[in-house]
Amino acid sequence: CANHYITKDINLQPNCGSDRAWVWTAADFADEAVKTETLAIRFANAENAKKFKDLIVECQDKIGIPTDEQESDKLAKELEGLEVKESKEDDVKENDSENKENETKSKDSEQNESNTSETDASDENKNTSSTEDTPEK
Repeated sequence: CANHYITKDINLQPNCGSDRAWVWTAADFADEAVKTETLAIRFANAENAKKFKDLIVECQDKIGIPTDEQESDKLAKELEGLEVKESKEDDVKENDSENKENETKSKDSEQNESNTSETDASDENKNTSSTEDTPEK
């Protein structure tokens, strides 16, 4: 498996004079260590082999062409804002934590509503009982 950058020094040569196979050398990263390798590819027909070479040459022509700095800066800023989650376990822990927090908030809210209702009812009873005990004038 080839794992290398397309560089300007890659030079595709026909393999054994075939019009459907190419050979080239490149700094290959397939084994996780950079090593100069001779690589080859053979296609089912000459048309696909030519398309491959044309695409390599097109990419080589684009090497060194400056990109739009504003676009690059925009993409860099977007990348800075990205966060990587380590695993699904972290997602589960995070969701469990959020769920427990929401349950606690909900219980606190219900308790506050209950306390408020009890206080309101108590106040009404005091008002009612104080007017009943007061003699009329």
